[in-house]
Amino acid sequence: YAGIEKAALIKQGLDRGYTLEGAAEEAERFLRQRADAAERVETLPEHEVERLVLLQLERLHELTQTVRERLTNHYQADGQNSDPRPLAAAINQVVEFFERNAFTIMTARRIALNLGRHVHEVEAELRELEDRRFIQKISFPGEDVYRYLPQRK
Repeated sequence: YAGIEKAALIKQGLDRGYTLEGAAEEAERFLRQRADAAERVETLPEHEVERLVLLQLERLHELTQTVRERLTNHYQADGQNSDPRPLAAAINQVVEFFERNAFTIMTARRIALNLGRHVHEVEAELRELEDRRFIQKISFPGEDVYRYLPQRK
């Protein structure tokens, strides 16, 4: 899993315009910072950990709003309907999964298991999200995996 995670981080760096070497360095830096942060948190008093959790919760809420706006904008830009609710109602659970797990790389089957849903329903929603460039499907021999696509600037 660690290798797949690092490869996905490198791919994100490449998507953002880094060279392979630069993307690998950024991935290493991110992983090192995350490990250092986890180590620091273990030494903090409980009230400080609670403060950090609340701060992260606020950041996740902001990310959720950004993702929802992005999905709505893609839906409206496609010209299919000016009302995003029908799409959002159909795939909202999958969108929320990726919002909560922004760096996950997972098969449709595992996503469906996490959501407690049938894999065929989830696969259709993943195809829709992939068409809208919200997620990316990565094909491996035997099974495809999906990951969230950060918005390019």
